[in-house]
Amino acid sequence: MKRGMLPFFLDEVFDDYRTSPILADIKAVQSDVSISEDEDRLYIRAHVPGVKMDQIHVTFEKGVLWIKAEAQEEEKGEKYLCKVNSSFSYRVPIPVRVDEQTVPQATCKDGLLKVTFLKSKASRPVKIAIKEG
Repeated sequence: MKRGMLPFFLDEVFDDYRTSPILADIKAVQSDVSISEDEDRLYIRAHVPGVKMDQIHVTFEKGVLWIKAEAQEEEKGEKYLCKVNSSFSYRVPIPVRVDEQTVPQATCKDGLLKVTFLKSKASRPVKIAIKEG
């Protein structure tokens, strides 16, 4: 949230929010990464436009998914006046316990990387039967 968008007395309240390194990660995640879930799985979707699959590196360690991608154009012996290189780096803290014995599935199509985790049994909802009495 930008300074000046709130009444002056609320600007100071949100200063900590704007400068927090923890919340900076969350804001970065919100821009190009989405996280969703169903009862059994957690889904991470990250935008990596212009990057080939072999230029994307995905790792999962200690509850954090790291996505790093860098698109580099092939040198064609041309003189470049301007050259576009795309690079992305996302740090996504996983909000639920996942089954670490099952390897997450990752696919990429049309600049959208999808990573699917299987939730651990402890993270899955349990239906509780209600008895009269």
